[in-house]
Amino acid sequence: MLAVYCSSRAGLFVAWMVIGLIGSFLFILVQLILIIDFSHAWNGAWLDRYDDSQNKCWLFGKQLLLWLPDVVTDWSFKPPFTISVYHVIF
Repeated sequence: MLAVYCSSRAGLFVAWMVIGLIGSFLFILVQLILIIDFSHAWNGAWLDRYDDSQNKCWLFGKQLLLWLPDVVTDWSFKPPFTISVYHVIF
């Protein structure tokens, strides 16, 4: 409805575009800070549990959950099979 109401004012659209760009940048920045803070606190909590119990399962779990997203994304974006020139010729 705002676009219909202000369709003759091109300067207003540029102003809203700049406001949107600034807002989206700040939103991504806040999300980045929150995810880094969460991961830092989570890592510290699991290392504290390892220090208290000396149970290496905490370290194994931390490493597993660290590597799991990387392994899943590597596996999911690879094609199921590849055909090389060597296989086609021979």
